[in-house]
Amino acid sequence: MIKKHLDLLTTEAQKYYTSGGCSYHNWEHVSNVLTNSSLLASSEFPSDTSEAMHMTDLTYESIHIAALWHDAIYIPGAKNGVNEQASAAALNSTWVKNNIPNTDKTLTDAMELIEYTAVSYHLNTYNFKGNLPFQILLDADLSGLASDYNVFQQNQANIILENHGDPFSVEDNIKCGDFLEQFLLIRPFIYHTKTARDWYEYKARANIIKYVAQYRKFTISSIYTSPYLAL
Repeated sequence: MIKKHLDLLTTEAQKYYTSGGCSYHNWEHVSNVLTNSSLLASSEFPSDTSEAMHMTDLTYESIHIAALWHDAIYIPGAKNGVNEQASAAALNSTWVKNNIPNTDKTLTDAMELIEYTAVSYHLNTYNFKGNLPFQILLDADLSGLASDYNVFQQNQANIILENHGDPFSVEDNIKCGDFLEQFLLIRPFIYHTKTARDWYEYKARANIIKYVAQYRKFTISSIYTSPYLAL
């Protein structure tokens, strides 16, 4: 894809995020996902290894475009998959409207990746294998869980606000913690790629444990199912 088309897609995506009014699923979040998806892709497929041949320029572009558009449409409380399908449709509409050539699978792959960021995939009961672009995007989308704790805590406050709650309410924070705790219980690792586990896993688990413990007694099984317990 030539640079002017990628620049156009970036400009058009920004319009969605600046007009959406979301306190968490906004341009700041997307910028973080873009940065981390690029870092993860580079680490998982370093250019000096034979595996790099499987990570083509088109694959990088698909991941980048999917990261860019994955939350373009975000309606708090929408049913699982609705926002992701709408975001993929927005990308498709923008692509067609601006006559961007579609001579490869970049658009199709990016739309598919966007739909994979639905909460049902994030809360899948096992760690995904095989589809590396999918794993990279999911891991980048959750990389904020491993932020410094003050940033992590502010992110949760923004999510509560976005869903019309009160970030100073114990009840709303407990609900947020209940959701986060699922990442510790539902599968062996939060993250799917080896790189993300090395970079993010321990800190993300520590943040979730600390946050949940602020508002209620922590479920003991959540701690002892951690594969990082020995660290």
